[in-house]
Amino acid sequence: MPVYDNYGAVQFDQATDDDLEEVRTTGIAASKRSARGVPSRLDAWRRDNADALQTWETKYGCVVLFWGMKVYYGRCRACPEIVTSRRNANTRGGGAGRWPELCNECRARKSDQDANSARRRMARLRRERYTFRSEQYAKIGLPEPRQGVPGWEAEQQRREKREAEDW
Repeated sequence: MPVYDNYGAVQFDQATDDDLEEVRTTGIAASKRSARGVPSRLDAWRRDNADALQTWETKYGCVVLFWGMKVYYGRCRACPEIVTSRRNANTRGGGAGRWPELCNECRARKSDQDANSARRRMARLRRERYTFRSEQYAKIGLPEPRQGVPGWEAEQQRREKREAEDW
């Protein structure tokens, strides 16, 4: 029989020597059980109704849930191909992301176009920066640096070295 100490309005159980072994086994069992291993009500329902079929529509297609898998069917937004994707039914909320909008070919094409446009944007940015840099060098009367070619610092050092040798 547990003994109760009164701490205000809350009562706490205290273990006695008689039920010490029971407290130990309960504590060990509770420590081995993790929250991840405890099935939710949804998991229990899916386990009990394994052959249940559910469907719902998304913005660009529909999802079918059966046998522990979510299967997405939809049309590619760039061509008339069908886009499919499959996920585990237990992925809720995080990590899965949205359903695909493009088929594999269109996705690869779009990725290539994005990479090429990024290259073009960077080339334009470099041209603008180099134009500004060239203007700044021209204002102070120095030649602009060229990639892979020693700059004016190297030329200045050579000139100083020659002058030192002449003395």
